[in-house]
Amino acid sequence: MNNDEQSLQLLRYAQDLQELMVQHTKLQQQYQLVMQFMRHGNRSTDLLLDMVLQPTAIYLVTNDQGAISYASPAACKTLGLPGRELQGLPIGQLLPDAQWFGLKELLGVLAESSASQAIQQTKMIFAGTRAIAVQQTFDAMIMQVKGPEQKELYWLLQAEKSGNSRVEDVQIDILMQGEGDGDGDDAMMLVGADGMIRAVNSGFTNITGFSALDAVGESPRILAAGHNPPDFYEKFWAHLGDQGHWSGEIFNRRKNGQIYLEWLSVTAVKNSDRNTLGYVAAFVDMTQQSTAADSLAKLAFHDPLTGLPNRRLLKDRLAKAIAVVDNTQAMPGLCILYLDLNRFKPINDELGHDIGDLVLREVGVRLQASVRRGDTVARVGGDEFVVLLQRVDSTEVITQVIAAILNALSDPIQAGDHTLRIGASVGSARYPSDGPDAATLLKHADAAMFRAKRTGVLFCFYQADVDDDAARTPQTQGTR
Repeated sequence: MNNDEQSLQLLRYAQDLQELMVQHTKLQQQYQLVMQFMRHGNRSTDLLLDMVLQPTAIYLVTNDQGAISYASPAACKTLGLPGRELQGLPIGQLLPDAQWFGLKELLGVLAESSASQAIQQTKMIFAGTRAIAVQQTFDAMIMQVKGPEQKELYWLLQAEKSGNSRVEDVQIDILMQGEGDGDGDDAMMLVGADGMIRAVNSGFTNITGFSALDAVGESPRILAAGHNPPDFYEKFWAHLGDQGHWSGEIFNRRKNGQIYLEWLSVTAVKNSDRNTLGYVAAFVDMTQQSTAADSLAKLAFHDPLTGLPNRRLLKDRLAKAIAVVDNTQAMPGLCILYLDLNRFKPINDELGHDIGDLVLREVGVRLQASVRRGDTVARVGGDEFVVLLQRVDSTEVITQVIAAILNALSDPIQAGDHTLRIGASVGSARYPSDGPDAATLLKHADAAMFRAKRTGVLFCFYQADVDDDAARTPQTQGTR
């Protein structure tokens, strides 16, 4: 089979998968709604769940062994059994023996998960009840939530559509542009057996920012964010090779550098000889589907541009660090570094805020790479950053970290088509010698930074007799 034939077969599978993705997205949205009420592991009232999932939602609630504790009205109607008869009934009694045998293995995987929430997707066949004389197949999303006393499973069901949606004469340009289905939110990517991208649709471009010209011929690694667990891809490929499909949450990176969370489904496409022709990947952006609580917490304590802690979270961590020093006399002190970027304003004004944002993100990444494990890097406004150094037992430790920061920021920054150079002015204040509390410490570090910027040096340590009287001649460290 030549490349054109392989691509055509991949695209035919893609059309089938896109139909499934529409159903999957509906299930995923229901899952997100349920999670808003399950965040702390406590199941809401059955009435509330019915309101969240809508009266037409088909779902069951069971314990971790599969015994039904609740069935939605739509589930009772579909299964042809009233809720009182379903109460306590093992879900396996509604399924063929072969189906239940496979599901028990899946439940075992969920039971072994240490996560407070876990999710699996599968197909379920219901048969043998009064209402279902003929076997009926459902796309199922199984969610496990750890409650205060036991684990609970939520089975969200979507009736599988009958008929064959495959169209033999696939028009490549129409399918991959997403025309005709009106669902531009679902991204699709076709990857050949060689691991290179063969085609993408408009949804792919809308989510990632990469055009077809950018992506085709490249490895999917262009999306890698580096935020997934170290063994993630090893487990991903092992599962895909064993099962032929994989689905779950994954962090990826847009073309502009922004990290986002997506729900990804990957299916291996094989020929009649079971040889892999390639892979069809479909995904949706989960960023906007985060729960309200998570979104509020993120906005409250983190800078939305860089993802770094903001001033509020910095003050909270600083207050706790001071308390540790006060309560543990043997503990070394701590230090605040206040940074203000040099030459950032003309970059932002002349090249635009988009370029300025790229610079700030890169600065955040470099600062985090320059400090020690356990230290905090925060963005407190504009082009100002603060570093909280804990366990500081000497001036030498402080100067080493400052040197690493200044060295990292001295390297050119590539922002779009521009190669830019910036620097920073740094002020340092130590606890307990330079201030009795968090607010004073920040104020004194800011004063030292202002003196460094005003006098044209790289950094200054706070000096009470100098920084409290700006008219006096400062003593400084470092040279520009």
